[in-house]
Amino acid sequence: MPAYVIVLIIISILLVFTLIAYIVSNHMLTVNNYRVDNAPQSFNGFKICQLSDIHAKRYGRHQKRFIEKIRAASPDIIVLTGDYEYTDKINNTSELANGIKRIAPVYYITGNHEYRSGQIENIRKVFDELGFINLDETFTVITRGNDSITFAGLSDLLKYADMSVKNDKYHGAKNEYLKQLYKIDAVTKNYKVLLTHRPDFFEEYADTMFDLVLTGHAHGGFVRFPFINGLIAPQQGFFPKYTSGFYKRNGTSMFVSRGCGGKPLRLFNRPEIAVITLIAD
Repeated sequence: MPAYVIVLIIISILLVFTLIAYIVSNHMLTVNNYRVDNAPQSFNGFKICQLSDIHAKRYGRHQKRFIEKIRAASPDIIVLTGDYEYTDKINNTSELANGIKRIAPVYYITGNHEYRSGQIENIRKVFDELGFINLDETFTVITRGNDSITFAGLSDLLKYADMSVKNDKYHGAKNEYLKQLYKIDAVTKNYKVLLTHRPDFFEEYADTMFDLVLTGHAHGGFVRFPFINGLIAPQQGFFPKYTSGFYKRNGTSMFVSRGCGGKPLRLFNRPEIAVITLIAD
């Protein structure tokens, strides 16, 4: 067999393999189960279902596949950690929201795309009318037996951004964002969970007394290869540090969701519904 034929066969196999990987990575939603130790005794087995970076992605007619996977996980609560829609696809978000409201109580914060798209009030209107609880710059306490957990949240830092500030990837918003973080930390008690969109402030989160931080935004690094923690992530650049799974520092565990949506491209990096089970000592 001529050498050029062998080369063409190899290239064809690689192209087919890459196409299959692309389809799987962008259209086959998976449910991943995680656990966090050292939770309060009364919350042993408590399940948190985290959905992040949905970007109006559709899984099945009227989001049926999406909703059924969440229902099958039997969560105690559902938390949404930002980036829900594109301007012309808000119905996809509404269908998902209507489906999950019957599964468990839902808590949410806003992400950068809510501010960039100018659709933040529309998103809040949809969520608030469904009874979802907005945790932007506030907190709520869930009690079980003799124990309580405080769930707190932050808006995305673009809420505070001055887009005219040059040479600053955070557009001058970092100081105000951290001010809100420390303010929320100061007034919350008990076992504490923080919902925040961005993982790239992990060192600052770890300076607080939050036990668990739930984030997204990094999309798993978009493209993942063995031994590489994602290729690129917003604000973190190439070969980012925080893209998927757990990171620990100073007694704080931060979980980074790979996200549920496909924007703009994923490879070897399936979108995920994260189910985090709290385990008591």
